[in-house]
Amino acid sequence: MRRLTWFVWLFAFFATFGFGPHLLTAGWPWEKVDPVSGYKKGSPEYYSYYAAIPPGSTRQFKHGMVWPPEERPDGPERLFFQQYHAAKYWPYPYNMQDRAVTRDALEMQVSAGWKAASTLFDYHFNADTQELNSAGREQLKWIIGNAPAQHRQAFVASSYDKGINDARLSTVTNELSVMGAAEIPVMLRVAGPIGRSALEVDTYQKSYRENMPAPHIQYTSPSASGGSDTGS
Repeated sequence: MRRLTWFVWLFAFFATFGFGPHLLTAGWPWEKVDPVSGYKKGSPEYYSYYAAIPPGSTRQFKHGMVWPPEERPDGPERLFFQQYHAAKYWPYPYNMQDRAVTRDALEMQVSAGWKAASTLFDYHFNADTQELNSAGREQLKWIIGNAPAQHRQAFVASSYDKGINDARLSTVTNELSVMGAAEIPVMLRVAGPIGRSALEVDTYQKSYRENMPAPHIQYTSPSASGGSDTGS
C-alpha cells in the first residue's frame, strides 16, 4: 500500500511538473539538440562546447543586479560532471599552463644569453684585413668547447658595410674548418658589444695607476695633542 502511494505521488509530480506546457515547448528532456550550444546532445561537439567554458559559476543578471558582484564570465555554465572534474583536479591544467609560460620565458632568456656569449664583435677582428685576431680565435675555441649542442653556433655582429660582413663571415667559416668544426653554423646578427673593450679598460687602469697619489697618513704625536689639551 505504501509503495502504491509513492507511485501515486510520483505520477502526480510528473503530471504537474514533468509534463508542463513550458517544458514541452522547450523540448526538455526529449529534445535531441541542445538549445544553448546548438549541437546534438551527447555528441563530441556538445561536450567540447561546454568544456571550453571556464569552470565555476557564471555571472547572472537577476532583479536588475549582477550575481555575484565580482568579475565572472557571462553565459552558460559547464555541465555538472565537467564542474566536478574541474573541482577534483584543481589547479590542473591551469598550473601546467603557467609552468609552460614560465619555462618558455626562461628558455628565451637562456637562448639570448648564449647568443650574446657566442657573438664575435668588432674587437675580435683585425680592422684592416677583417681577419680574426687572437681574441677572436680564442672566442671560437670557447664556443666549440663550452657551448651546448643546441646553442653551438657562431654569430657575427653586423656592420653597416656589406663587404665587411661578407669578409667576416668567410673568415669565421674558414677558421672553423681549420679547427675541425665546420658543422657549426655561422650567422649574422644585429648586436652591439656588451661592456667595454679590453683596450679601453686597460687604458683606464693604466691611467689610474699612473695618476695615483702617493699614500700618506696624517700623524699627530701624543705629546703635542696632550700639550694642547693642557693649554686649553
